[in-house]
Amino acid sequence: MSDLGCKSRVYPKDRWGAFHPYTCTRKAWKDGFCKTHHPEAYEARRIKSDAKYKAKIDKSPLAVLGRQKNEISELQARITKLETGINDAMMHLRTNYDIDGNTMSDSDAMDCLVTAMQGESH
Repeated sequence: MSDLGCKSRVYPKDRWGAFHPYTCTRKAWKDGFCKTHHPEAYEARRIKSDAKYKAKIDKSPLAVLGRQKNEISELQARITKLETGINDAMMHLRTNYDIDGNTMSDSDAMDCLVTAMQGESH
């Protein structure tokens, strides 16, 4: 441990402090910096602060709204697929023909409906 002071420049918090920096008055701890101003300690505090800020932002109403909008759009896409599948299955049940004009049994139409409900294309 050195008896020299920290080599970091500090800015006072008063009105004109930005124009009058001074050298930190604490004893140097490692590489000429005190424990507060050492780059490793500074980086650890910054990472912790950034994580806390990100957690706060993730809980914000705007972020929650964005996630909810994504969920709604995914559900709307699934509803559209289901409606299409149900309409196709109903057409098959009424006509006993598939889209290509081939005859099909009621069980084939039911399979088509089940496939649509599972979210798969038929």
